[in-house]
Amino acid sequence: MARAKSNRLTLEQLRTDIKKLGAEEGLGRGAQIKFHLRLVEASYQGVIDDVEDKHGAEGNDADVLVKEYYTARAGEEELVWDPMAPHLRKARSVALRCIKLGKYEAAGQPDEPWATVQSLMALRKEVRSANPKNTVDPTSALVRYARAQLKPDTPLIPKELLSQFWLKKQRDEVKRDAEFYIRSIQKLATKLKGEGLEGVKDNSPYVNMIAMNASQWLETHGKGTATGNGEAPKTKRGRRKKEKASEVLVPIQPAA
Repeated sequence: MARAKSNRLTLEQLRTDIKKLGAEEGLGRGAQIKFHLRLVEASYQGVIDDVEDKHGAEGNDADVLVKEYYTARAGEEELVWDPMAPHLRKARSVALRCIKLGKYEAAGQPDEPWATVQSLMALRKEVRSANPKNTVDPTSALVRYARAQLKPDTPLIPKELLSQFWLKKQRDEVKRDAEFYIRSIQKLATKLKGEGLEGVKDNSPYVNMIAMNASQWLETHGKGTATGNGEAPKTKRGRRKKEKASEVLVPIQPAA
C-alpha cells in the first residue's frame, strides 16, 4: 500500500533526533512522548521496523534506539546498560509497540495510522479540560491506543472513540480507615525487611518491630482479613485477590 511520504525521515536524522530527545528528558523537559511519537512516525514512513535481531547482538530497531535514548538521557553520568533491567525491558517493549503501530496497514488508507495518532494527541487539551483529575499522561494514552489498535482483526478505531484512551479507568471506592493504613504499613515493612523496596533493604530490629506491631494490631482490630504477612487474602485456589478496575470510563462532558 502506498503511503504518504511528506517530510520523509532518514535513519541518520531519526537517530540524531532520538539522542536530542534523550538529552532533553535528562534536563527534565518531558521529551518522552516526542520520542515515542517519533518511533511511530519513522515506522509509518518505513524507516524502521520490528524485524527481530536486525542488528545482530544489539537486537532490533527498538533495542538500538532505546539504548541511544537512555544513553543520551544519562548525560555525563555513565550509563550501565542492562537490557534485562525491569525499567529497560518495559521501555523496549513500549518502543516496539510504537513501531508496530506505525506499521499498521489494516485501515487501507495511505495516511493511517499516523493521522489517527495525531488526532489522538490533539484531544489532550479537550479531555483534560473536561476531566482535569481523570486523565493519563500522553505516553500512556498512546500506548493504550496502540494496544487496542493492534489487537487481531481490529479495524481502524474511529476518531470519535479516541478520547477513551486519555481517561483513567474507574476503580471501586476503597474505604480508607485505620485498618487500610496499618495494613499498608505492615505490607511495606514486610517487603523492606524481605525482598526490599526499590533496591533498599532493612532487616533491623526497628523494621521488624513495625511489621510485628502492625500484624498484632490487625489480628486484634482487623475485620477478619489479616493474613499476618501484609498480603491480600487468598482465594480458594491460593491466588491473591486483587482490586480490579472496572471498564466503565467517565464520559467527556459536553461543552456548555
